[in-house]
Amino acid sequence: MDEHNISQIIERLDKIEQSINSKLDPLLDLLQTVVKTSLKKTATNGEITETPNIEAHDLMYTFDEENVYILGKKTYDNRELIKTTFKGSSWNKEKSAWTFKIFEGYEKILLEVFPNIIKGQ
Repeated sequence: MDEHNISQIIERLDKIEQSINSKLDPLLDLLQTVVKTSLKKTATNGEITETPNIEAHDLMYTFDEENVYILGKKTYDNRELIKTTFKGSSWNKEKSAWTFKIFEGYEKILLEVFPNIIKGQ
């Protein structure tokens, strides 16, 4: 191969790279926008609902019929307080949250122990 062929190959590779980048740029911009605005969508029963941005809050709690879940950036820092305040609490890997069984008056205790905790949806 001579230098002319090599330079042609390099030119073609550059054109391919530019073509790929020009097609990916709008997708990357969209992805960055989604990440910046922290839009988190989950699909449940075919419906798409917006979920709260857990990472934006130090502590947040949600619940279902049986359990309460404590989530957020400060769960690790507060793990000992959570474990001692809410007997039987444990780490739920799937939800990345501390969980305990619902009991009467749990919300009052949550707010007393963690005044800045917010209620998620």
